[in-house]
Amino acid sequence: MINILPHQIVLLIGTIISFIVLIVGWPRRKLMGGVFFIAFCLSVSEWLIASTIESFVITQSTKVLWSQISYFGFTLANPFLFLFLLTYIRQREIIPRMTVTILIIPFLTIIVAWTNSFTGWLWSGFSQGSIENNVLIYHHGFWFWLHTAYLYLIFISGVIYLIRAIILAPPPIRRQLLIILAGIMFPLVSGTVYAFGLGPVEGLDITPTGLAFTGAFLAWALIRYQLLDLLPVARNALIEQLQDGVLVLDMSGRIADINRATQKLLGWDPKIMIGQNIDLSFPELPKIVYSTNRPIRREIPLPNSPGIVLEFQSSSILNQRKDEVGKLLVIRDVTSRNRAEADLQNANQQLKEQLAKNKILQKKLEQQALHDSLTGLYNRHIDEILHKEFSRAQRETKPISLAMIDIDHFKKINDKFGHQYGDLLLKTFSQYILSTIREEDLAARFGGDEIMLVFPGMTQENAVIKAEEIRQSFMNLAVVADQQQVTTTITVGVATFPQNGNTVDEVIRSADWALYAAKEEGRNRVKVLNGSV
Repeated sequence: MINILPHQIVLLIGTIISFIVLIVGWPRRKLMGGVFFIAFCLSVSEWLIASTIESFVITQSTKVLWSQISYFGFTLANPFLFLFLLTYIRQREIIPRMTVTILIIPFLTIIVAWTNSFTGWLWSGFSQGSIENNVLIYHHGFWFWLHTAYLYLIFISGVIYLIRAIILAPPPIRRQLLIILAGIMFPLVSGTVYAFGLGPVEGLDITPTGLAFTGAFLAWALIRYQLLDLLPVARNALIEQLQDGVLVLDMSGRIADINRATQKLLGWDPKIMIGQNIDLSFPELPKIVYSTNRPIRREIPLPNSPGIVLEFQSSSILNQRKDEVGKLLVIRDVTSRNRAEADLQNANQQLKEQLAKNKILQKKLEQQALHDSLTGLYNRHIDEILHKEFSRAQRETKPISLAMIDIDHFKKINDKFGHQYGDLLLKTFSQYILSTIREEDLAARFGGDEIMLVFPGMTQENAVIKAEEIRQSFMNLAVVADQQQVTTTITVGVATFPQNGNTVDEVIRSADWALYAAKEEGRNRVKVLNGSV
């Protein structure tokens, strides 16, 4: 029956744990630093397996053989760990030349181990140790101490780099790095005890037993704290150089990290703010960012800073398993942008108002161009409107009647009472006409005291009736001049399309002739010509 010794049990447990770490870490091999991490795990697993077998075999030659085999993992484990720390913390690939430089001594040590029978550089000799513990004592040559000094050098460099990273890291990353630091201390202690002969059993190499604890700590970091899933301190290369503020929250709303831009923007001290709940500074923010796992953008006023507005752009932070583990918030001061947008909106509004005023002014100018300033009636530029009305009458085969009106003895009134009273009479008459004609009818001052009325769709008979109504009503109109009432009469000539002409000019000419005929007959009457002129 095989008698298993305590240190052999520890080696077996360490081997099992190293395989567990290797299996858990394997899916993360493509992440930054993942290749060196897997290389470290493989080296440790090989070292532990070979050391375990060496502890069971009995003959000196077999023990030496397995010690030589263990040197593949033993010499490479620490360098790969150091390369992993450099890559993972900085989040930058190691240049090949640096990798080769770090691995030169380990590979030379492997060669020295396998040629030791010729040189004695690594082990100068062997002697029987504790038979009870199946120990072979290896007497160390100068290369062993050279390699040990090298291991201490890279180990101390890695620890210093790791401690510096821990000081700068946010809480989630700090926990990962602290676990790594604690884990790598075990082989350091056990290796030092063996190298300087401080162990309980002379010649018993307990260095691999320390790796069992290292494996346990790495497994804990992988499973519990998402080692290799979260970006470490070297995110400074990106986040710390951003002009926008960056804020990281955990799923409880606690502040996990802030960059320099956030510190400057909000005046926050990371030593005070990291670990506090975000609702202490922005009470409404948790309800917004945790209401959905979709990216959102929201503007929120900065408390205690009137007029300052911040834009928060939130997105989810996912781990390797696509589980949401936090929120990433990008913060921008949009006060100036909002003010510029408000100024632009005001300018657009003022422009719209000015355009509206311009349209009103344009219509007013158009009206002034088409209307007589004294009477408010259309002026002689009514031609375009007349042609449109006649075109419509022709399309719809409907009549259109014109009435040419002349105020009788208007020149005598101007000469006797003055032009201002003539203008007043003309204006009073025009106001009456506008009040008595239909909405679709037109009235235009053709010059002096001559006024033309246009009656779309009105037959000649009805046009005569309307003209007669206006003539009789005008007789009752009066203006006061020198405390006298001034009255007069009008003469009207009526013509209709198509009886008196097929074009605008023909119908106007017929109406003019009818007016002239009415004046010849004694004025103060309505006259219609038979046929066209």
